Amino acid sequence: MSKSGFLFYLDGLGAGGISKVYISLAEVLLQRGVPVGFIIAENRVELSFPLGAWFRINKDGHSGRVGKSHKYIGDSLRFLEVAIAEFESVFGSAIVLVAGDRVPLVACNAKHAHILNSVHASKLGVQKCPGLLGRFRQCLRILRRTSGIQHVLNGRPLHCVSGGLSLELTGSFGVRPEKLVVIYNPFDILAIRKQACIPTPESIAQEKPFIVGVGRFIRSKHFERLIDAFSRCKFDGDLILIGQGEDEGFLRKEIARLGLQSRVKIVHFHENHHALVSKAKLLVSTSSAEGFGNVIVESLIVGVPVLSLDCPHGPREIIEPLCPEAVVPMNQMARLPDLIDRFVDSPYVIRDDCLRRFDAEHIADQYIELAEKIHLMHGEEING
Repeated sequence: MSKSGFLFYLDGLGAGGISKVYISLAEVLLQRGVPVGFIIAENRVELSFPLGAWFRINKDGHSGRVGKSHKYIGDSLRFLEVAIAEFESVFGSAIVLVAGDRVPLVACNAKHAHILNSVHASKLGVQKCPGLLGRFRQCLRILRRTSGIQHVLNGRPLHCVSGGLSLELTGSFGVRPEKLVVIYNPFDILAIRKQACIPTPESIAQEKPFIVGVGRFIRSKHFERLIDAFSRCKFDGDLILIGQGEDEGFLRKEIARLGLQSRVKIVHFHENHHALVSKAKLLVSTSSAEGFGNVIVESLIVGVPVLSLDCPHGPREIIEPLCPEAVVPMNQMARLPDLIDRFVDSPYVIRDDCLRRFDAEHIADQYIELAEKIHLMHGEEING
């Protein structure tokens, strides 16, 4: 058998993290001569496909349809199987990596032998209420979701982007995959550092020292926690929030309520935010849940230390090898102001050997090795 190809089956190709992860991975695989394709379930494409990548978009699919309906699943399954057959008729056998909210419900019905489910986000989240009530609600959440999660993920290879996420699925939800592997998200470290050295209007405009938060303005990111902690710390610089989303109005009200309009600035996502982030004294993450934590790795790559709440699941795995004290238990958020001051004044050392775990070339090696193992599990051999 020739070199195995990869097909990425995604809900859409939006501006979010999952799309960028697989575009980055595809670029490295294509450079190595590995066939790569994208199957997009919904007619939602905001980013460009990598040069040389094969792709098919379901023009009749859209997110407004009910993702669990029999018609949606049936129509999407027929599109998926035709697209897989078309790709394999040209490039040979492929690993079909499935990642997203709705596509796993489709792919679990596919007959293809080499489906690889990829999970990027916690299915459980953090306990929202303290004490017995919080534990009770979390148990109910597990009971409600377990059957569906097991139906989709049991019996097939499973990839998780963090060790904590894999433990959640196999522990809390009792998932029993055919094979389980943890592979971190890929980052082009040299490219990110080069981008960080290119000034942008946003980076030039910020002259005062500042700390930064980056992400979509949605409730789970809890930027209001960062605004509150900033209001209580001694650091006399600015706070810059890079992002956009439905919670922007709420965040602006919080900024005004605390009288911080002159010190807290909102900068929308732009082409090269690395240049602005690289000037920060510290990046602070106050999310309630992360599957991995891309912005944390990107910040470390450009030499900016990170302070993060210990939410499920990625931040601890990323930061702890560098500085365990920079990961704050969720029930100790009151410590954030003091820790902001501490790490602004005395930043920890960011060692390159700890960042190699996330290098795109290293990650691509792991995917290729995984593909070989999946083929061998089914009695097939691959010639490189």
